Amino acid sequence: MRLQVAWGKIGIGFSLIAILTGAVHAEDNGYTCMQLMYDHGLATSAQVNCGYEYYNSAIIEDADECLALAKQVNQSDDLKDVLKAGLADFQGQYNETDDKQRICDAFANEFDFIVRP
Repeated sequence: MRLQVAWGKIGIGFSLIAILTGAVHAEDNGYTCMQLMYDHGLATSAQVNCGYEYYNSAIIEDADECLALAKQVNQSDDLKDVLKAGLADFQGQYNETDDKQRICDAFANEFDFIVRP
């Protein structure tokens, strides 16, 4: 699935990763703030387009914590750009496919810890 490829491209070249790793609850699951914000962007766009009923509130709380930490080191714009990239990547792939239900089902299966129909 193309979403995995897009998801994997975030995290290289951002100095923010070194500053923010270990700082959020999501780190317990191997997440960095960059990955969390990208996935949050993907999932937010997916929820809007696919109409999922459940969105994990812990992701929102962790994203807020990441933004607060990034703001302390004047890099919140970088983190917001990662969020926007996630939003745009899902939206772009959603718009490209004729089988909207398939992409929604695949996303919900892969990211079931964030969203559920």
